[in-house]
Amino acid sequence: MIMKSLQQALNALFSFNTWLKVLMPPFLAGVVLLGLFIFYWSPLLVFASKNLSELKSLQWISNNVVPLQELSPILAAVLILLAFIPILFIVVLLVTSICVTPIVQREVSKKYFQNLVQKKGGSNVGSLMNSLRALSIFLVLFVVTLPLWLIPGLQIIVPAILIIWMNKVIFVYDVLQDFASEEERKIIEKKDASGLWILGSLLVLMAYIPFVVFILPAFTAFAYSFYTLNSLETLRNASSKP
Repeated sequence: MIMKSLQQALNALFSFNTWLKVLMPPFLAGVVLLGLFIFYWSPLLVFASKNLSELKSLQWISNNVVPLQELSPILAAVLILLAFIPILFIVVLLVTSICVTPIVQREVSKKYFQNLVQKKGGSNVGSLMNSLRALSIFLVLFVVTLPLWLIPGLQIIVPAILIIWMNKVIFVYDVLQDFASEEERKIIEKKDASGLWILGSLLVLMAYIPFVVFILPAFTAFAYSFYTLNSLETLRNASSKP
């Protein structure tokens, strides 16, 4: 179902008539955040360098390997850049969830799932609360796992896992809030947990493909829409069989 949903998402994305509606909101959000990041780069670098210079582990490295005045600015710059990527994902994800997913959901359901009965197991308020809860948990885990970033490779793996989890939690609710009952949504979250993680992993990997990042938010909304609605359709077909 994963490859089927990705293929459907790709076909739907490139046959979509209102590209500006789904591409511009996350793109503009990313541009604004990038502008703020560039504007505040110098004070952020000074702040991070000062705090890193106070770490005992770095002081040991400074005494035995590299002078601290050379090490801390470089490490600070790397950590700021690595922190910016998941923050950018969060902002773009929330903008996509609020502005893009409803448009995509209507487009996908109208063209591909006309016979799917809407059971209204969620609401806009529920969607907002679900997104805020997911974001709060993400931020807590993000801060708690910051020490792991000093281990080579984990500064990429840990944020990716957190982003995949948050994508799953937010998009599953947003897409199914009109179509699935609360019980059906919980069944899909449990039954398709591994599939949703694999789908999220593939989508995160696509962010490293040049230029794909510009259409990735809209493509992600399409991919989760097709995957969850296909899963809901399969669930109902199975339950209707004697």
